[in-house]
Amino acid sequence: MKKLALVMAVISTLCSFTAFGAGSMTGVEVPFETLSKIEPNTVFIVISDEKGVVKIVKVNHNSIPIGEPFLRVSPNSSDTGQPQGGCWVRINGLVIWMDPCPY
Repeated sequence: MKKLALVMAVISTLCSFTAFGAGSMTGVEVPFETLSKIEPNTVFIVISDEKGVVKIVKVNHNSIPIGEPFLRVSPNSSDTGQPQGGCWVRINGLVIWMDPCPY
């Protein structure tokens, strides 16, 4: 388990981003400089629109589903040739990386 901040780049099909539960995740747009000092257990979404304009959204921690994956990462060949995949899950208030994803 890693106690890391999570930066999610929604730019390809390598990740599947799904909000579970009754509603979707919420957040607030923040300046790019915010990424230079990220607090633990913080989730950001980096989005590039059709014109290439980049927006960064800090996800409201309480809107992240509990005990379910909110981001699945498909196995992908890395520089080392090892497939890497898993999922991010909020457990006991922490954002936890699970590999393999048990869900």
